[in-house]
Amino acid sequence: MKISILSYGFTKWNGGIDFIKIISSSLALYLKNKKLKTFLVIPSNDLNNVFIQLTARIIFFIKILLRKDARLLHNNFKKFSEIFRDLKKDYFFLKGGSNLTSQITAAKKKNTTILLPMIDVPKKNFQIPWIGYLYDFQHKHYPQYFSKKEILKRDIEFDNMLNSKKNIIVASQTVIEDAKRFFPNHTSILHSIPYSACPQESHLNIIEDLRKKYNLNKDYFLVSNQFFMHKGHNYLFKAFKKYIDLGGMHDLVCTGDTLSSSGSNYFDELKKYLRKNNLSKRIRILGHISKYDQICLLKKSKALIQPTLFEGGPGGGSVYESVGLGIPSIVSNIDVNLELQSHNIDNLVFFEFGNADDLSKKIFEAENKNFSVFSNEILLERGLARKNECGKFIYNLIKKTLEESN
Repeated sequence: MKISILSYGFTKWNGGIDFIKIISSSLALYLKNKKLKTFLVIPSNDLNNVFIQLTARIIFFIKILLRKDARLLHNNFKKFSEIFRDLKKDYFFLKGGSNLTSQITAAKKKNTTILLPMIDVPKKNFQIPWIGYLYDFQHKHYPQYFSKKEILKRDIEFDNMLNSKKNIIVASQTVIEDAKRFFPNHTSILHSIPYSACPQESHLNIIEDLRKKYNLNKDYFLVSNQFFMHKGHNYLFKAFKKYIDLGGMHDLVCTGDTLSSSGSNYFDELKKYLRKNNLSKRIRILGHISKYDQICLLKKSKALIQPTLFEGGPGGGSVYESVGLGIPSIVSNIDVNLELQSHNIDNLVFFEFGNADDLSKKIFEAENKNFSVFSNEILLERGLARKNECGKFIYNLIKKTLEESN
């Protein structure tokens, strides 16, 4: 058996990159003693299409001017090889060009047995067995954050995937329930991958204290979200003011790309609120920082706060990291986050999403709470057990898909 992981469609945002890392590393762990060939197909420069590269750069600078999400991710093989470097010991890296067709072609040259996760449905009469991927239904729950064109595009893509009569992986049971609700007659079979929060050993061993670097002179809570409207910074800031009024002594530190704000005035309005309420010294916005620095700050925080109004997977990326490292998490009680309750996770506190009063009380209670502390050995043992279950699940789905294709 030869398994090819396709990264097309996932390398344009950090959550997508993390998803590829999760399924790839989980599968590799489970296949550790099995003699199977695994390939990771990653982007590479398409030298035959310089126009695409030039256009990407122009769009990048326009987005900066418009305060849009301005991450520039070139199709650079060397860069993505570094991003996925932790997978090098388990996967052969293949140059996949800049589109789905070129990634499939790269996998075909290695006589791959199966492809996953396919974010788009291939053309009819496609011969290689494949497993699809469906992201979340945010455009259905919060259409105000999308243009009519974006909503139509998503609806078409979702309808195609949900009626491809294939096995589809999703990040949560909530996505499966949404699929039943919005596409009740779909023919594909959806499978929610097991929650697999696992600490990187390098992160467990981090002891560096970067509080001086960022001029953090007090104990603090941390929130690590990009500044999209649905991430909930607006009511979080109101909750933190109430927490201060209750006598709360900790600060709030915010990391995440400020250029990602949905709506041209959203981030400016947040800053205006801080100035108006004299909160700029208690709520510190650091913006985008390196992953290493983020982990350092997370490990020194009292707890992570996740005020999000919507996520595709339980808790989102920041809670995935806090759970893996054993850091307490104060999490909004939206349906997808409540799935965390079924995974035997310690140090979780839930609050009513969108409710600044409830959140302020939960933060105040957490300030002096003695949360459970676990050794690195226990954290790693628990994380690897979760990851192994995820890998087993994916491998069994691969076998199921291959059996159905015969």
